[in-house]
Amino acid sequence: MYNSSAVQQNVIYQELSDMISFTSDEIQRQRELTENVVKRLLNKMRELSVSGDPVIEEDIIGTGSSFEGLKVREEHEFDFMIPIRSPLPYRLSPEFGTDKRDIKTILNMFGQIRCIRLQNVMEMQGGYYKRPADFKDKFCANDYLSPKRIREWFQSLADRAVIHIKEKNMDLTFSQQGPARTLNININKQKPISVDLVPAVKTNDIYLVAKPYGGSPEDYYPSNDSLWRMSFSVQERLFIVQKTSTLPLNSCHRQALKIMKYIKQKERKNIPAPHWSSCLSSYHLKTAWLYLLQQNRPHEWQPSCLRERVLELIRKLVESLEDKQLYHFFLGNTTLLNEKVISDAYYSKGNLLSEMKSETLVQANSQLRILYKNFDSMVNEICQNLQLNKQHNLESMENEIYQELPSQNSYCPIL
Repeated sequence: MYNSSAVQQNVIYQELSDMISFTSDEIQRQRELTENVVKRLLNKMRELSVSGDPVIEEDIIGTGSSFEGLKVREEHEFDFMIPIRSPLPYRLSPEFGTDKRDIKTILNMFGQIRCIRLQNVMEMQGGYYKRPADFKDKFCANDYLSPKRIREWFQSLADRAVIHIKEKNMDLTFSQQGPARTLNININKQKPISVDLVPAVKTNDIYLVAKPYGGSPEDYYPSNDSLWRMSFSVQERLFIVQKTSTLPLNSCHRQALKIMKYIKQKERKNIPAPHWSSCLSSYHLKTAWLYLLQQNRPHEWQPSCLRERVLELIRKLVESLEDKQLYHFFLGNTTLLNEKVISDAYYSKGNLLSEMKSETLVQANSQLRILYKNFDSMVNEICQNLQLNKQHNLESMENEIYQELPSQNSYCPIL
């Protein structure tokens, strides 16, 4: 049995973190393979696109845990934003927030993209554009770029392109999960790598991505088809890099979030799954963690503080559920302006819990309180089980190798 002292318990947290984390070599191999496949797919999509289609930019932007050092072993996923732009003679002009009368016109965390035709741009016979009306007719509604139409075009083009990419021992397929289109990379029949590809339009220092509004906008905002979700993925990555540079060597900040993500994924597999694990997304956990990363002093992220920081993250989530408020980290967070992470405060604060039912928040809060009290014992149990599984896998591998070895009576020619 493990010693229950705080110091020894912190060692157990460290051990758990090591067991659920990918090594840097593993991550690098997966990233290189995935990026290579995505670039080949996009090249073929460019070949198949026709006059009047959006232009797919050369640069792709990796986002999320795989590019921030926050990926855990349960995750075999990569996320990429695929920047697009309008062909000539059009220009895309994003709009946010309120109009000149200070009336709310666009939901928080979203923007619209107006399509403007440039004046004095000659129609080129053999160049960019032959029929200027094509792009606007196909992809816009009431002068605004439609994320739904862009998604449908992108998905159709990707479906046609993927059949041209063939490689031995690798299968590429697409699957549909709601509005999201996921590329599945299966190598040698192992667990597939899931890749989300999201068209995005850059504006200033952020991106607007073609992801739909998840609530009931009819009562709130009638023209939901023109809403593009704001993405601060680039800013998140920059903020984490900047903060990491100020922290102690081998700081525990990434480990703290990875442990919570792993526990959440594990709990979500239970039947029934606890409310907190199903109603709170990884982004909720990450948002609470970003606030702690901003507020805590550097020495509080010493390796010896891992257990304390994990428990503090749970307390932060409990308080947020109790107050029914967890604000988006980048919306209205003016302190980030001083840290040169963003160039605009972007609206007022956006509450990430605003659309959750009150009873769901209460149940999730109660469950997290129980989790907090029992977290040490849960970590101990998980650690022991992972070690037993590791030992079992090693023994299985040894048995397989032993069975494949030639017996003493086998004929073995001398070379």
